[in-house]
Amino acid sequence: MTSQQLRVIVHNESQYWRLSPVEMSWAKISAKWQSQFGESLEQCQVLDSNGKPTLHQIDRVDINDPTKDMLVFLADVQERSTAMYSISRIDSDETEEIEQKATIRFLQPEEKWDAELSNSEIKMLFHRGRTPSGHMAGSAYSLETSTGINLTNPYNLPVLGKRLMQLEKIFIKTPWDPYSEAEWYFADCDYEYVNSSEGPLRCFLTVKAPFYMIYDNPVRSGPGKIITRLNCFLYRVISLYSCRDYVCEDIYAEAKGFRKSIVVNGTELLLDEGINSLDLSFVARFHMVVPGLRGYDRDFKMIYVCPDWFSVGNNSFPHPGIGFASNVHVTQPKDLGDLHWNWDLYPTWHIRCLHQFMYGKNTPEKEGIYDFGDVVGKRWYDVIYTPLWGEMMK
Repeated sequence: MTSQQLRVIVHNESQYWRLSPVEMSWAKISAKWQSQFGESLEQCQVLDSNGKPTLHQIDRVDINDPTKDMLVFLADVQERSTAMYSISRIDSDETEEIEQKATIRFLQPEEKWDAELSNSEIKMLFHRGRTPSGHMAGSAYSLETSTGINLTNPYNLPVLGKRLMQLEKIFIKTPWDPYSEAEWYFADCDYEYVNSSEGPLRCFLTVKAPFYMIYDNPVRSGPGKIITRLNCFLYRVISLYSCRDYVCEDIYAEAKGFRKSIVVNGTELLLDEGINSLDLSFVARFHMVVPGLRGYDRDFKMIYVCPDWFSVGNNSFPHPGIGFASNVHVTQPKDLGDLHWNWDLYPTWHIRCLHQFMYGKNTPEKEGIYDFGDVVGKRWYDVIYTPLWGEMMK
């Protein structure tokens, strides 16, 4: 082990003590280490201010894009304060076996269609493709709590197509007409498996779905029509942290390649093609189907207090509730009838959102009514609005 270290300051902007994971770009840390010490950093340990190791893991979110790699470590910071941590190099043969507190496994190891993400609080089954379940792509079709309640069907009703967390559509302003937008439907697509891993702090699953943008150059002068095709992908990084009753998700869209051609007298000729990486601004629409969350039920309750989160729930036993929080504004969820709900997010380049799962045991009760909004509002504040965050010292 070496005495070389990078110093990291972790900030807690909330008014109470926090013991939470911190996420930092591993690519930036590696680049800083390379520039400062002239060597690569493959393995590391994270030490607190007393020199004691803290739990950490390095997540290769996208094995084809090392700029997305993340260092996740556990930090302990007092209210309205900062704490000093350090990153030091450690050889691979010095690493220790650490218990995996959030795990992921695949029901079909070869095809990886269905993933089981679990910790001490919840067990979720996530289906990434349309086959064999039709419009179930990219959704959780089972969500069991530690008490055995399945929140995708809390009342055991004979309903098909139960699902949570489904990203149904995205909308993108078209480059050729800024006053219109195109839409792409992902509820019946086959997401491609990208990567997954597990560790002491979280497990994650990364999937992507291809889509294409094709447009003409509307301002071209001269003969021939210029056609541009963009090969694009929608990425979803689904994370389950240890000892948590919610799932975090990062969503972004990128154009990864282009092909430009000209059409003259009905013949298309290639002008240029290549690989690029262009971030796309988009609007996302989520969808869920949950028996027991019907707007006309006597004990149904919807809370929409803050523009960045909402909750829906039923006060009847086992008091099921679903919450959603995001780093961008959320439209009020629509009850489409027949157990279906959907909601939109405002335009953005990157969505950081949280799917909260509630039942009687983890939901506070006030005057005989379960306060689903209390849970979701606190999660939004802790995880989305004011998470612990770290920065490297210069």
